[in-house]
Amino acid sequence: MSEETENLEWLPVIESGSNIKYAAIVEAISRAIESGQLTEGTRLPPHRNLAEKLGVTVATVTKAITDLNRRGLVTSRRGSGTYVCATRRAPTAPEPIVGPKDLAVNRPPVGPVAELLSQALAEVGSEHDSATLFGYEPIGGALMHRQAGAAWLAERGIEVDAEQVIVTQGANDGLLTALAAVCRPDDTILCEAVNYSGLRRIAHLLGLNLAGVAIDDKGMLPDALAEACHRLKPRAVVCTPVTHNPTGATLDGSRRRRLANVVRNADVVLIEDDINGHLAAMDAETLFGLAPEQTVYVTSMSKCVSAGLRVGFMTASQAMLPRLRDALYSANWTAPSLHAAIATQLIVSGGARQCVDAQRREAAARMAVARKCLGERVPSASAAYHVWITIDRSIRPEALCMELIKENILISPAHHFAVPGCALPNAIRIGLGSVESRSELEAALQVISAQLSPQTLTLGAIA
Repeated sequence: MSEETENLEWLPVIESGSNIKYAAIVEAISRAIESGQLTEGTRLPPHRNLAEKLGVTVATVTKAITDLNRRGLVTSRRGSGTYVCATRRAPTAPEPIVGPKDLAVNRPPVGPVAELLSQALAEVGSEHDSATLFGYEPIGGALMHRQAGAAWLAERGIEVDAEQVIVTQGANDGLLTALAAVCRPDDTILCEAVNYSGLRRIAHLLGLNLAGVAIDDKGMLPDALAEACHRLKPRAVVCTPVTHNPTGATLDGSRRRRLANVVRNADVVLIEDDINGHLAAMDAETLFGLAPEQTVYVTSMSKCVSAGLRVGFMTASQAMLPRLRDALYSANWTAPSLHAAIATQLIVSGGARQCVDAQRREAAARMAVARKCLGERVPSASAAYHVWITIDRSIRPEALCMELIKENILISPAHHFAVPGCALPNAIRIGLGSVESRSELEAALQVISAQLSPQTLTLGAIA
């Protein structure tokens, strides 16, 4: 049977001018637990009582207790109170955050595929001479690399010959190439209302006008796309149908067909960014499969194998291929021969499939960690290495990011993804793969969870 502590000698003295009051409370309780003044099972006074005795707000006490929970020193039970867990720091507590944890980046971890990548690199080095690996390679890729690309696209249900495949230096290179091929300066292109920030940079580089199309939790809205096509007369539409970045939305089969019909009726080029298609293992037909004459399909291995493997694949109708190759020459004089050789080795040997399976398992495990720490804020979704969190209206994403920087944690606020002229969601994106261990991720997410309390953030924002 636990008892509430009556000896309050361990309570700190909080100076009125201090702007780190909660830290003093955390340190005092930690020392009391270490020294044995507070023993396992002891119930701490209610938050309001502690606040009165210390001369601080209830929100300050709440923030301190949340931090102690994260460290594993106390446990809070709804309707019962807060109890000391142990006389020493729990060995199972998440490891402390020492260096910056960059959860603003959306990439898979290397760990799950490191051995497979090392093996592929060794095999490439032993089977190819240096002139092949480090020499110039024709724009669009060597035949063997395009054949491997065709096999890779076949896993997404796209059956094309090697002659219809173009090797790129990743999906960003593919998007740049596609837009340069089909658009001219001052043309309008449409995309989801919040989108991959690289698309804004590409549009700015090419002098294009980027306009957003309304979305919901399933992705781009067909009626909104039809209206935007009628009103803005775009040259192209860029759409991410699977695990959209940043929202994680995935189009169902019905919506894919409706969007393909809108594009056909409007007679515009559709650029399908299928960067997450392999990782999510979606079996719904691609947009390219629904409208092959009007679609440029773009993908890469960066989200499903490794971000540093800069190899992507494009395909389009035979009529569009010459324009794509010409545009590719504007940014590249050679195909990525070394990286393409590694990608080909992985695809041909079956290692790429093993990598995808490993990354899918790891992504699912990290999504489970996110749900454990952030609860229902994390939507159920297919395997992915990022989550989009809609936050309380009383919290500004920018203020939240600033508070987390103080904790050595980086995340991305919604404005990083905003398309000009569109409403800005009150949301953040958190990358789940940019730290190498799940324990590091859990420690960072627990800090984020604590800061998502409106009271907690309000206090921290004025400290």
